Amino acid sequence: KRYELNEVIDLVNQDFKIKKVFFWNFTMFLPNLAFIKITKLLNREKNKKNTLELIPRVLNEIVFFLLYIENRILINFNKLQGVSLVVIAEKK
Repeated sequence: KRYELNEVIDLVNQDFKIKKVFFWNFTMFLPNLAFIKITKLLNREKNKKNTLELIPRVLNEIVFFLLYIENRILINFNKLQGVSLVVIAEKK
């Protein structure tokens, strides 16, 4: 299930005090979306496949590098969108 930002905040706020909420994997949001759409178009037989198996090694290394850069530089910024939502919280 995918959750909206407000749903996650409401759920976590029940038992935890939220310290920070941010999206992670911002740099890969659009490439990931494009890859999923293209894969669905090309996979007309509707075979269920793990999309990670379809990524060439060189492309995977580029993605890994971009995520490394994001983790080192962009983590201090609250991004508006990303592939994953991260919540840092402590128990009330």
